[in-house]
Amino acid sequence: YANGGSVTIASAGYYDVTGTLTDGSLIVDAGKNAKVFLRLNGVTITCSDDAAIRVNQADKVFLTLAEGTENTVTSGETYSEAALADKTDGAIFAHDDLTINGSGALTVTAAYKHGIAANDSLRITGGKITVTAPADTVHVNDSLHISGADITLSAGDDAIHSDTSVAILGGSITVNTCCEGIEAPEILIEDGAITVTSTDDGINACGTETSDGSLPGVTINGGTVTLLNSSGRDADGIDSNGALTVSGGEIYVSGPTSDSNSALDYDGTATVTGGTVIAAGYSGMAQNFGTDSTQGSILLTSRSTSTETIRVTDAGGSVLAEFTPAKAYNCVIVSTPALKQGGTYTVTMGGESTDVTLESLIYGSGSMGGGMGGRSKYGSPNPKVEEELKRPRRGILLRLGKYLWQMKWFLLLALGLTIGGNTFSLLGPTLSGKAIDCIGTQAGGVDFAGVRHYALLMVLFYLVSAIMSYFLSVTMVYVSRRVTLRMRSDLFNHIADMPVGFFDTHPVGDVISRIFYDIDTINTSLSTDVVSILASFITIFGSLMMMLR
Repeated sequence: YANGGSVTIASAGYYDVTGTLTDGSLIVDAGKNAKVFLRLNGVTITCSDDAAIRVNQADKVFLTLAEGTENTVTSGETYSEAALADKTDGAIFAHDDLTINGSGALTVTAAYKHGIAANDSLRITGGKITVTAPADTVHVNDSLHISGADITLSAGDDAIHSDTSVAILGGSITVNTCCEGIEAPEILIEDGAITVTSTDDGINACGTETSDGSLPGVTINGGTVTLLNSSGRDADGIDSNGALTVSGGEIYVSGPTSDSNSALDYDGTATVTGGTVIAAGYSGMAQNFGTDSTQGSILLTSRSTSTETIRVTDAGGSVLAEFTPAKAYNCVIVSTPALKQGGTYTVTMGGESTDVTLESLIYGSGSMGGGMGGRSKYGSPNPKVEEELKRPRRGILLRLGKYLWQMKWFLLLALGLTIGGNTFSLLGPTLSGKAIDCIGTQAGGVDFAGVRHYALLMVLFYLVSAIMSYFLSVTMVYVSRRVTLRMRSDLFNHIADMPVGFFDTHPVGDVISRIFYDIDTINTSLSTDVVSILASFITIFGSLMMMLR
């Protein structure tokens, strides 16, 4: 029935929809067990203040794109209060399960938030679908399955987003613009041709756990996946908060051009057992596949950046894999089924060639990886690290002492607070013993005044000890922050004065480690470890003295 410029379908059945709706919605509001089949047979639906197609209630709704037809759905920039109260956030919006199939074309243009949005599951199994939206082009609160469709997406935020899982089983997906390409806690790619051009992560397994309580993960078993970071920074190619598993298909990553990101980024494990992977990026945060892999993988870094073709050949000169990145790179991860343990291969990147012998299946791991020109091998010592480990520690301690000397009065205050706090804490058991002595062993012989006196002293001493411990913590946090601030400032000024050639021979990851991780370790040691060691020493010494009294 028609109502206020909209058309509502109120019962289960098959409906053939054609024609134009200039400012209204096609609404499905049937019974909770109803199955509704809508055949879009050349429709144009525009709604200025709500979803153009919305599902209020049904068991399942099927949108079938009739063969040879063009169907257009458009929504406005501002939704009505009623639509917002219903949390409507898509040009096509469904509260219940939605399936889009058929062989026709569908163009969705959203001016407010998402293009296609579903509170429950969404399945796209056919059609030529083009979606443009200021937020997510496809946004699903439950599971999303895609197979057999030809999809083109242009998003202001995520191209494909699910709060639970995304499974791509086939078809073609082209993402022209987006922030993150495919985002969900659990991502599975079985087949299909996927090309993502993003300004953030191309594929992101987000969150802390999946719907079944396991860690997030990306699994690629087939298909061709091409990921391009258009901005060249602030993004990973594949980013998994848990595991990354590759058993088939082809994966090509171009970007990022930033040492703070990497072509492959995972927090759990990364395993490759099949398929071809060529991932180009920068070396600062580079990660290779893990040792649980059953297929060879090579990570190499170069002294300079390049956009030249990456090529891997065997001992006979046959090309095993090649890829020309669209962005500059100085690090590459390559894995193909042809890489076997014990074999020797030539990797060409940035115009340089390196012969690599796979003594183990995994060659190179981040800053431990091999370098161009055969400078080092995975598992062999890094000469610079070995040389640094042999340097005398006395000079390092003296340099650290200079920073601590600048905070000498605060350190003396901390020492006094440590001694005072632990002394008052150690006197507690002594006062407890005196209070017990006042109780006596004879009936009626309790010295209540004495018990009260020593009990009050115990409370006072423990209170003073707690106050001193608090001010000790505050003092040491202040000291550690001031010291690390001065160290970082001096280190930054020192790096700024270094010649450019320094960065050609020192991995950027090592430099970043010095600036952040090593100084953070000093910060933690000063604020907590030093206090704990000193307090333990005073406690042991004080206890021993009391025992010998």
